[in-house]
Amino acid sequence: MIIDWQEVIATLGSTTVVVVAVGYLAKSIISHLLNRDLARAERCAKEAEQEREIEFKKIIVKYTKDVETIYAKDERIRQELIRWAPPISRSVNALSYRLDNILYNDGYLALSSNCINIINPNWSIKHEYFMSSTEYIFCRYYCYVELLKEELNFELFYSHTKKYYFLEKVRAVDKALSSFPHKEMESDKFPRLGDMQIFNLQQKLLGEIVMVRDRNLDRCMKYSEFLLRRQELNCSGAFDPLVAFLKELNPTNKHRWCRLVLMKRALDELSEECRTLIDDKRIENR
Repeated sequence: MIIDWQEVIATLGSTTVVVVAVGYLAKSIISHLLNRDLARAERCAKEAEQEREIEFKKIIVKYTKDVETIYAKDERIRQELIRWAPPISRSVNALSYRLDNILYNDGYLALSSNCINIINPNWSIKHEYFMSSTEYIFCRYYCYVELLKEELNFELFYSHTKKYYFLEKVRAVDKALSSFPHKEMESDKFPRLGDMQIFNLQQKLLGEIVMVRDRNLDRCMKYSEFLLRRQELNCSGAFDPLVAFLKELNPTNKHRWCRLVLMKRALDELSEECRTLIDDKRIENR
């Protein structure tokens, strides 16, 4: 067989060119595809990065708002504590101390209009002072209780249950003088006559009558204001139930005496609850 080398060379030459051309074309196509995929991957990565940045910014904005909300709440609570803690604590404690004086330190003697003949001659107490100051101390307590009930912010309490429990302590003080018959006084040791009550609306009136408006806020009269307006206030009859309850009070008036003992106990529990509430909030807001 005779080989046509010229034809073989010509054929191989043309085939090689085709192969080379095809190889180059394939390489170009693959390179193009790779570049396209790489560009797409880079674009996707950039979009994902932008999305992450957007989400991160959203998280930062939300966190900032949450922090601002928390600080705003803490500031509201701080302002509530500043507003309520001093007057409530003072009024609760002042009434508790006055009852302690009446019940356990012979203060009841000064509730008698004839006290000058029965008290220690070295004690310069006067019936007029002791009676009027006792009236004021009762009124101031009832005044701030009314303001507290109307304006107290729920945020001061951990829960509705906690607020209810606190207000129950307040109601226990009210009930000591208002409830009839009192569950702790249903006993044969008490005579059939001699009890007296100051009902809830009468207590409320005692608080309202010494309430004044000052710079768009309600507050209780100062003692000096009370003394200046006492005669005018007395004309309303608002003091009559309180005066009748306190007048000539002594340990032989078993019903009224027992009611003061129960009120003193309830006041001490309320005072402790106030202290706990304030201390808990101060710790919480540190």
